Amino acid sequence: MTIAKITSAVAAKLNRSNRAAKDANLGTWIQNAPISGSHAVTSAQASASSIIILTNLTTISGQLLQVFRSGSQIASASGIYLENSGSQITITPINGFKTLASDQVDYVVF
Repeated sequence: MTIAKITSAVAAKLNRSNRAAKDANLGTWIQNAPISGSHAVTSAQASASSIIILTNLTTISGQLLQVFRSGSQIASASGIYLENSGSQITITPINGFKTLASDQVDYVVF
């Protein structure tokens, strides 16, 4: 599940209404809050050279990612290469690792 980001207009309104919390910009903080999500790998993605996951975060500074197969975490730290660009995460299998259709990718981006 992903949560939609608030617009800049809503963030500005929250910032203005939050003046009592000295130097805290609630709207800006909410816009930049971490987003988590889950993605089921499709058969087309499993046979492709990489998997692209679109997040609702405008710019990704960092990410945490886990891959599950049949409910069990796959120890794939040395089997995937992660890259982020703009609002997307690109997962590229390396070192002989293969993603399968219905593998579950859970992520947190910030």
